Amino acid sequence: MLDAAPAFTESQSHWQRLQAFREKHARLEMALFFAAGFVFDVVTLDRIDNWTNLAQQGAYLVLLGLLLVMEQRYRISGEVPPRGLRLVWRFQEDAAHFLLGSLLSTYALFFSRSASGIGALAFMAAMFGLLVANELPRFRKFGPVMRFALYSLSLTAYFAYLLPVALGRLSAVLFVAAAVISLVPFYLFFRLALRWGASHPRALRQFVVPALVVQSLLVVLYFARAIPPVPLALQYVGVYHDVRNLEGEFQLHHQRPAWKIWQRGDQTFHQRPGDKVFVFTRVFAPMTVEKGNLPIHFHWFFDQPGRGWVPRGSWTYGNLRGGRAEGFRIFATHTVSTPGRWRVEVRAPDGRELGSIGFTVVPDVGEDARVFRVDRG
Repeated sequence: MLDAAPAFTESQSHWQRLQAFREKHARLEMALFFAAGFVFDVVTLDRIDNWTNLAQQGAYLVLLGLLLVMEQRYRISGEVPPRGLRLVWRFQEDAAHFLLGSLLSTYALFFSRSASGIGALAFMAAMFGLLVANELPRFRKFGPVMRFALYSLSLTAYFAYLLPVALGRLSAVLFVAAAVISLVPFYLFFRLALRWGASHPRALRQFVVPALVVQSLLVVLYFARAIPPVPLALQYVGVYHDVRNLEGEFQLHHQRPAWKIWQRGDQTFHQRPGDKVFVFTRVFAPMTVEKGNLPIHFHWFFDQPGRGWVPRGSWTYGNLRGGRAEGFRIFATHTVSTPGRWRVEVRAPDGRELGSIGFTVVPDVGEDARVFRVDRG
């Protein structure tokens, strides 16, 4: 009985060994490149209005678009890459995964900062779920369609916060403009595909349809208020008995016991006659936001037995400024006369929720002098 042939003969080059190893572990390699893009982005990520980071993300999008469209050129026309590009082109798919990993992780982090609770987790899960789906055989059989859909999503996410950062305001018009701008590269891809010899139906299916589906879905989600209001971000919200602004230093007065480390201020609010509830927030806005351009809304709700959450008033702060890394400090007050569960929602100018906080009002029948702890806001 003859022994099995060795996996590699002496005549095989190191390059052939490397290529065979890569083919055997192709999925692991792709996952590693995506993970590398994610880790790189987390380490280097700065403020959303940092123009160096914005330029880097723009360069990534241009390079990713070139990689995807050149891949389709060689598939459609049957051409091969030039000799000088062949060695590098072997890593084209790895590079595309690295760029997608970096871009989508950026968007997941930025958008999650502008959402709250379950909404933030759902948005991040959707981002990463798309990447996982792209690696599954049932999705990969669609070829470039999935990659172009992800690229379309990346373009819209980028312009969704680039335009507000550049113009210093937030509006539905800017989001729709971001979606329209994101369609332009796909029209160019479509025209190029026809020039390279692709049939009209194939070019529509690979370039135009994925972009239109993604943009339509994003616009619907935006008007359903399911997309976080980037570039705004609620960095902190807490409930207090008093908030004082002493020459730019905010003092937050509360009775929270030191062991209740999970609470932010007086989320168990011990109320005496005459007490008001103060809700203190820090809202991040880009440096380009000028005073009065972005009103922030506070909405108060009471959990009324038998009726659920009932609105109990609102208040708008209209003088938001941008640029402070720790967020612009704002507080709202409300006279709460009914014991029970309350909630305050902090909303962006267009009504999308930045965040919320719940608290419980408990009557305080004591008459002793109260001692408040003071935190800096």
